Amino acid sequence: MAIFHMSAQTISRSKGHSSVAAAAYRHGEKMTDEHTGEIHDYSKKKGVSDSMVLIPEGADKRFLKPEYLFNTIEKHEKRKDAQLAREFNIALPVEMTDEQKKALAIDFCNENFVKNGMIADIVFHKLDSDNPHFHVMLTTRKLTPDGAGFGQKVREWNSKEQLQEWRKSWADTANEHLQAAGIDARIDHRSLKDQRAELDALPSPTTEQQAQAISLDRPPTIHRGHSGNRERLERFDALQEVKASQEAKALNHIGQNTLKPSPPAPASSPTASLPDAKQGGKKAASTGSAAATVSGSNINLVDETTDKNLHLTEAQREELEDAENKEAAAKKKAYLTGGAGVPDFSETNKIQSKSEFKNKFRKVKAAINKEDEEKENSHKINRPRLK
Repeated sequence: MAIFHMSAQTISRSKGHSSVAAAAYRHGEKMTDEHTGEIHDYSKKKGVSDSMVLIPEGADKRFLKPEYLFNTIEKHEKRKDAQLAREFNIALPVEMTDEQKKALAIDFCNENFVKNGMIADIVFHKLDSDNPHFHVMLTTRKLTPDGAGFGQKVREWNSKEQLQEWRKSWADTANEHLQAAGIDARIDHRSLKDQRAELDALPSPTTEQQAQAISLDRPPTIHRGHSGNRERLERFDALQEVKASQEAKALNHIGQNTLKPSPPAPASSPTASLPDAKQGGKKAASTGSAAATVSGSNINLVDETTDKNLHLTEAQREELEDAENKEAAAKKKAYLTGGAGVPDFSETNKIQSKSEFKNKFRKVKAAINKEDEEKENSHKINRPRLK
């Protein structure tokens, strides 16, 4: 059924945001932030259905390219707390076709934003799913007379009154398009309390209106998104970072061909706290010449000597990493869903020297653990007794 969902946020430097990074993520593309020199690559992101940029009349055509648009904004804004862009995340009616959804979004953005001097960067996500929506990133300044730059900020665009007008306009525009498409569903920007009060005030409500009033007598829906699994996800990530810490330590010893004593690794029990686990992961990622880049459950070797010591070619290393990444992803999915039966990739992804790598890896980890235990026991033996 059609629902009303319209969330707003500002992309601001004070929050550590980059408008180029935000645009790259929404578009699922690779973009370079010329202000910082950072490259933001989200080209592997899935779920991007379509995108377009709407510009006011007389605007520079180069603004039709999101990377150019937001790099121009980044260069223009000098303050460290500058507001770089305004963004809306808006749900689209599932009853509409993909083309009808796009036409609705374009109509709304043209009437409410572009005609008032803003540039609107629209990205449609998951149009053919049960959660079709679009993101629109908007400029916060009006264009200069030549259309090639940005002038003064328009503070009125930040007001609560303006936001309420946009919310009402979205509901009205969506309902007009729903009616034109012959769809009975409607959306309402008002709170459930206000909607019910209006129905209760009717002198002679119909049976349908009474039923609607009863249906509105409920708590508002909380859109949790992925947060329903947040605690389980954090626990899983904590365990993965502890594991990454231990594995990075072992890889470091292999790369140096020595077995030097190392500080005890963080506990890997399910009760390990998230901050402690993250701290352990960061320490391991920054030690030794064969340090590992830790990202979630993935470990990407960044030292060529490690590969040489393992007698693996570049192709073999990539194939090994790909197999282990797939296995980690499957385990993570099974953990979050509470299911079992994690696929075994050991047979389908065998490569030359993998067993050698695994055996050497286990021996080093065992040696490290043994040294840690001996060191701990020696401290206990030599500890002076209190009189």
